[in-house]
Amino acid sequence: MGYRVEQVSLWQQVAQRWRRQRGQEQTLMSWQNLQQNQASLRWLVIVAAVVLLLTTNSYVVLESMRTRHQALEAAAVSADNMVTIIDETTQRVVQTSELMLAVLSQQLLLKEDFTAVGNSQVHLLLKQNRLVTPFAQNILLLDSEGLWVNGAVSEITGEPMSFADRDYFRVHRDGVLVAEGTERDALYVTEPVAARVGDFWFLGMSRAIYDQDDTLLAVLVSIVTSEGIAGFYEPLTEAWAGEVSLLHTSGQLFIQQPLGSDNVIGRDIGAAFGRSFNQALVNSEPLYGRPAVWRYDYMENYPFIVSATLPMDTALAAWRERTEGRILSSLLRSVLIVLVAWAVWRYLLTSQRNRDTFARMQGAIDTTQALQRMLLPSESDLNGVDELDIAGFMEAAEEVGGDYYDVLPHKNGVRIGMGDVTGHGLESGIIMLMTQTAVRTLLESGIHDPKIHLDVVNRTLYHNIRRMQADRSLTLSLLDYNQGDVCISGQHESVLLVRANGDAEYIDTIDLGFVLGLELDIKPFVNDKTLHLEPGDGIVLYTDGITEAENPEGNLYGLQRLRDITQKMWSQPARNVQHAIVEDVKKHLAGSASDDDITLLVLKRQTV
Repeated sequence: MGYRVEQVSLWQQVAQRWRRQRGQEQTLMSWQNLQQNQASLRWLVIVAAVVLLLTTNSYVVLESMRTRHQALEAAAVSADNMVTIIDETTQRVVQTSELMLAVLSQQLLLKEDFTAVGNSQVHLLLKQNRLVTPFAQNILLLDSEGLWVNGAVSEITGEPMSFADRDYFRVHRDGVLVAEGTERDALYVTEPVAARVGDFWFLGMSRAIYDQDDTLLAVLVSIVTSEGIAGFYEPLTEAWAGEVSLLHTSGQLFIQQPLGSDNVIGRDIGAAFGRSFNQALVNSEPLYGRPAVWRYDYMENYPFIVSATLPMDTALAAWRERTEGRILSSLLRSVLIVLVAWAVWRYLLTSQRNRDTFARMQGAIDTTQALQRMLLPSESDLNGVDELDIAGFMEAAEEVGGDYYDVLPHKNGVRIGMGDVTGHGLESGIIMLMTQTAVRTLLESGIHDPKIHLDVVNRTLYHNIRRMQADRSLTLSLLDYNQGDVCISGQHESVLLVRANGDAEYIDTIDLGFVLGLELDIKPFVNDKTLHLEPGDGIVLYTDGITEAENPEGNLYGLQRLRDITQKMWSQPARNVQHAIVEDVKKHLAGSASDDDITLLVLKRQTV
């Protein structure tokens, strides 16, 4: 019985082999028939290849058009952001001049016969203010008749030179500002004028001085040069591939940064565009003479227009690089399609293999985004302070942080700032930049009174935050160090005071100031407290990103742990203390990301 089954199975195998042979013979006959129509097969393959080529390359063209539009939109957004930054910077510069003239007016009113020619005290006061104002070429004091009190006398008459015909005197003498509804002692800004010597241009910022009976006593004029103001733009444009400009509303170009190969300062841009500016301009040629992405904005309260221009070549550089890669990939795909079509044509003529031998190629395109960098003191800044061993650390929770710290040496000592803007991200980062610029500008202007400092910074932030329509505020402490004495003003986190023997205590700052940006006038809340540091003593400044660092279990890092690790490491240099604190915070977080910016500054008076 088993033998019979074996016999049947063998015959079945023979039958199956015979059927396969018959099928192969029939298939061979079919391919022989197909070979008789080679022209039809060739056209079929060509048509399929052409359709595939058109489909693939059309996608590349459409994708390139779409990404080019995205690149232009990104360039426009970047230009808008730069316009905002330059607008805020220019506002601070003009406000600084306005503040300087206001303070100088009050100081002059205290001088007897301050409009008398030859008053040496007045001459000295004006000279001192001009020297500490980096963007002012000169400060003119004109009496009620328009005579230049602190200037040279006429070679013909022997009398002081008259500026009675100048617009910055006439508007105050004739009450033009009052007629226009502006306060009588408001700042007046002239149109730019070419300098008699040199390539730079200048304009006048003036303020009138009245007595108690509203009688005009004098006019103060700050002569501001284009070169002086342009210096404030350089740090802001280091990461900007384009150009920023400041124009007077009359249309004249006052500042161009960086200066192009052709010096066009003073050019009447308004005339070139028929006094009409269009916010939607993209492919315009305002300054470059070639297509560019151009954005601008009218400054509020001041007769200026700020603009940011990005050459089209620069705006589309990354797009061109990606497009070239796509074209190369498309070319390779086209070659591959032709080769595959030829192989299929050959395959159809020589074999019966499956025609689905096409392969598809896919590529990944990686894109990167540049991060905006904030101004922070460098290692050379920290190491260049006499008597002090300083170490700083900052780590943002997002791309842009809202913490602020700075170390600013000056002739009277060192100004140290530590602050924290509510939240983090772009808005907080911009407010931090405003704070840094305002503090530095006031310091460079020779104003060292902490109450004036904090009041001016608060007013600046108050108005700017409301213009931004941002729900932000700032805690800020300013510390002035001079020969072992540290004067603390402003409200921020408690200051950790550490003695050389390791004893430590927290100094509360709640009564030394008020949160900035919430109220217009905080002068009644500003106080100061002075500490003395012996050699080996020091202080630790921080933001709540350290004390409120929360681990996975929900426990905060806290003030006690900060004091403990500081006391343990205090015998070490400031860099080692800072490193130990940061490592301890990271250990507390146990690998989890911090929800807030982390900023730390360790300062020790060095042992002689």
